[in-house]
Amino acid sequence: MMTNDFKKYWDKKAQKRRKSWEGKLKRRIANHTPIEEIRKDVFKPFCHAPNFDGFGGLVEAHYITKNPLAEWRRGKFCFSEDGLRDALWQYGGNLDEYDMTREHSVCERRHFTDLDTLTITYGTATMVIKRYAAKDVPFGHYEITPCTRFDDNCPMRMEETGFYTLNIATLLMEMDAECHLREEEFLYYVKGLKIAGMEGAVADDIAFKLWDDAKIVEKVESLVKRYGYRSVEPVIKSALKPWMSAVKEFMEKITHADKDSEGLIFRAFRSSANVKAYRSVESFEEYINRVFRPYLDSQGLQDAIVRANVSTIVLEYQGCQLMLKAGYPYAQSPYQCHFYPFAEENDLFSSHIDFAITFELLTLSAIARYMKLMPKYKDIVYGMKEKVCRAFDEIE
Repeated sequence: MMTNDFKKYWDKKAQKRRKSWEGKLKRRIANHTPIEEIRKDVFKPFCHAPNFDGFGGLVEAHYITKNPLAEWRRGKFCFSEDGLRDALWQYGGNLDEYDMTREHSVCERRHFTDLDTLTITYGTATMVIKRYAAKDVPFGHYEITPCTRFDDNCPMRMEETGFYTLNIATLLMEMDAECHLREEEFLYYVKGLKIAGMEGAVADDIAFKLWDDAKIVEKVESLVKRYGYRSVEPVIKSALKPWMSAVKEFMEKITHADKDSEGLIFRAFRSSANVKAYRSVESFEEYINRVFRPYLDSQGLQDAIVRANVSTIVLEYQGCQLMLKAGYPYAQSPYQCHFYPFAEENDLFSSHIDFAITFELLTLSAIARYMKLMPKYKDIVYGMKEKVCRAFDEIE
């Protein structure tokens, strides 16, 4: 049974579902499954799912002592739209995405004389509730299509008691979340198939060559003598230039391959075309929670830690940190951001961008691919920084 915390309930359910995606993708790649066949499978009706239990599990998950949509007045049943609205608000739903229409008609089905049909839209989901009733009989029979998008003429059927204890508010919210999760799953397979099809176009590692150990002291001395550096930072920047250039090329190739997939564009810091302004705090947090975090999870990065505010995102994975900063106020494109391939603690609170790569456009896929490779190069990069610092100190 679900508690009042719908988000916690759904996050747990979605995480469990995502764990199976990687194995399914591998089988589909191996079997050369057509994309349309994958689409049909991902968006198949509920009743076509393996081990379909006739909606028993769904009903149990949304059991409540009183359905907010059901109301009895003087011994007669009526639908309570106010009750449903209040419940959606209580569970954190967005009432701007809600709409309901009701239609009454004469019913010619055996044993029934009246039919009330409710069509309820919430977000991307549409639910249809049909209540069959007979004259002078207070109790009805219900047929509920939880989401018309996944319908195959197999509705939930229940009597009055079952409907009275079914939480239509949270069921609506789950259907909207179900639509989003299936879209995310389909995008995951499309992306996986695309990467498999372009194997070799983007390497599985980042190719670069740093200074030879034997030449580090010589290189550092030459730079200090030529430019009179008083700080080691510009020397480190020169030493790591091959690494930064390789990371930029790696991520630009992935971004170029995926830039036509609208859902993959990194939009956290998107600014207005006319006014250089951040998104609101609310929309930023919604993007992180509904798009960015779920995408990382779908790519096998469930262990990654995301720390974010409206202008900065810090990602930590296997002991490595990277950072993304908004391009505001000098952004040249709505999607511009500064990307720090390895962010140390002093980088997290600094306004400088010397150790950042600026991207006019970046995709979620590029960020995720880099994150997976990041631990592989940590010791190499930090090792070079330490060697440069030692050489610099010896010159001083």
